[in-house]
Amino acid sequence: MADNSTVSAPLGAITPTNHSGLIHITNAFGLIVVLISMIIRVFVRLFIAPPFDRDDIALGVATGFCIVYSSLVFTMTSLGFGKAEDLISPSDLIGLQKASYASDLFYLIALYCSKCSMTLLFLRLTPQKTHQSVAKGILIATSVWLVVSIFLIALRCDLSHPWIFINPKCTSIVGRWKIVGAFDVAIEVALFAMPILLVQGLKMALVRKIAIVVVFGLRLPMAAVTILRLHSLDVETPSNDLTLSLVYFVIWTLVEVDISFCSSNIACLKPFMAAFNTSYGGVEEINALSNIDRSDYNKSGLSTILSLKFGTRSKNRDGSQSQSKSRSRSVGSPHAEPQLRWDTMRSGDVLGHEAEVSHEDMDSVGSHGSRQMIIQKDVTYNVEYNTPDIASTTRGENINLA
Repeated sequence: MADNSTVSAPLGAITPTNHSGLIHITNAFGLIVVLISMIIRVFVRLFIAPPFDRDDIALGVATGFCIVYSSLVFTMTSLGFGKAEDLISPSDLIGLQKASYASDLFYLIALYCSKCSMTLLFLRLTPQKTHQSVAKGILIATSVWLVVSIFLIALRCDLSHPWIFINPKCTSIVGRWKIVGAFDVAIEVALFAMPILLVQGLKMALVRKIAIVVVFGLRLPMAAVTILRLHSLDVETPSNDLTLSLVYFVIWTLVEVDISFCSSNIACLKPFMAAFNTSYGGVEEINALSNIDRSDYNKSGLSTILSLKFGTRSKNRDGSQSQSKSRSRSVGSPHAEPQLRWDTMRSGDVLGHEAEVSHEDMDSVGSHGSRQMIIQKDVTYNVEYNTPDIASTTRGENINLA
């Protein structure tokens, strides 16, 4: 009988002197979630709500930096990060410090791109100049944060060997990370306030407003993760064994990057976007959609609602402008409804009229060739007047509406 008691060694053993397995699990799971989220977003933009816009491009760039960052973290653990320092060879110790230095920079860039993606999404959704000015201000503040953060983290300790962090003389790194984290939290709070500003003036149910704020506010937990990350750095750095004690700092960093990416992506996924594209139960001024160039706001119902609320002009792809407003047909127009007057009709008169839709109305909101649900209404009038006696109070009228 074969002996089945032999158990193979785990890929990343977790022991008192080796915590690299925790980093492996967190990094692998987060990378899978990021890739799946990006695949779903690409599918949505290709087949459900095209085309790609600036926020999609920014998130795609963030995905690339996120993959590079995760690869560098795997490189760190393969060189011994997560183990006690006395278990790592001197050559591997230098290599993992270089990989850690590069990962810090890619972490900042990936985080910046995800913030830019969210800000650019706000710019695409709102036509209001005040909202756009606020979003642009957040975008500028985020760019300044990135530049300052890179200088603070890149130029540290020994400038000739800035990647070395296992150095008793390198004590300023904790304070630098706290400065970066403080401004990071401030920007996240500003991003959370942006959807509140967008929906506060809209005439819609409070439940829908809360749903919008909650979905866009899924980035807010990043602030708590950043605080936990800095707290772990403050607790662990006094240890002399930094390759082992900084494990939880790296884990919280991975969690922050993954939450930042996924929260930037979830606002554009189905069925959330589908709820805005249909406009059912949300916008009563449905005729006001006829002159809006749908591609301008990337088929977003929220942008449509905002344009109806504020009545702003939207710029088309060819540079022309269109005004979002409702239209009513005049009596003298070619497709005007017949003005029925009983005192001008004669015996035997039969009037037939079929409502028509102009080419401009057919192409409204980009509905030509659209796969969205569309309500089409055909009305036919057939009026027959049978009594020649106009003064008679008993006339025969037969009005059929189909």
